[in-house]
Parts: sequence; C-alpha cells; structure tokens
Amino acid sequence: MSVREERIKTLLMFFGVRRPNRDNERSFLLGLGKTVAEQFFMEPNFREVLDKKELTAPGLSMAHDMGLLVAELIIESAEGAVKWTLFKKTRRALEYNLPVLIGRPPKMILDPVGGSLTEAKAMLRRGMQSEIWGETYSFWLERFTNETPMPAWRILTEAAEKKIN
Repeated sequence: MSVREERIKTLLMFFGVRRPNRDNERSFLLGLGKTVAEQFFMEPNFREVLDKKELTAPGLSMAHDMGLLVAELIIESAEGAVKWTLFKKTRRALEYNLPVLIGRPPKMILDPVGGSLTEAKAMLRRGMQSEIWGETYSFWLERFTNETPMPAWRILTEAAEKKIN
C-alpha cells in the first residue's frame, strides 16, 4: 500500500466512514467536509497566536489528507483522463517539483494538497465553509475531463458566478 493510500485509509477510519459509492463522491465530500471542518475548531487541531487561529500539525494533516482524497476520487471518476505527475515545467511556479494532477487538457494542472491546505487555513480564519472539498471535486473533474479546454476567463467567470449564487 502506498503512503497516499495509507493516509486516505487512515483519514476515513478516523472519521468512521467508507469510500463513497460511484456517482456519490460530491455528496460524500460535502458531508465529510462538514465533519472535518468541525474538527478544525477543536483542540489540538488549532491554536490561537496573537488572536489569530492557525492549524497545528493534526489539523494540517487532516487538510492534507482531504486533498489526497479529493485527488483520488477525481482520478477514479475520470476513468483514465486524470493522473498524478511531478510538475517540472516552470521553476518559478509554486507547484514546481510537487505532485500535481494533470487532465485531458494537458496544460491544466491542480495541486490538490496545496489547495486543500490553503482552503483549510482560510476556513479557520473566516469560519465554516465546509463545502470546499465537494465543490473542488466537481469543479476540477469537469474541467479535467472536458474534451475542449475552457479559456481561463470563462473558468474564473463561472467560479465567481457560482460564489455569488
């Protein structure tokens, strides 16, 4: 068993859930996301430093593992259209030398762990926004498996409209 698989298995065991059935991934992530987000606000998963909350190692691990879980569910649902790769294209990119997902439009990449960590930290500061993992799953699965690459301006417009509604 790989380290990635072991981390996902341990996360699911910690929360007492099983991997979702096919076509139930988004709902599963919405429910699990709520439970994970509640855990972020419990000790020892966060601490207060200068009146600001920040995740500690256990909280960061949960966020990391949620990113891995989202990535694996995207890969499974995409049926071969998405895979892990080591990002080596641009040394200046934040993702350089990190494992990322790549899909059908080959220039489209996702750092699911980095995104999950960023969202978890923001969640702790702004309050509950537990739907992020379910929404991330849906958003990126659609983009990765779409035969026609969507222009960046359209992706940003759709994301902004979704947030407003």
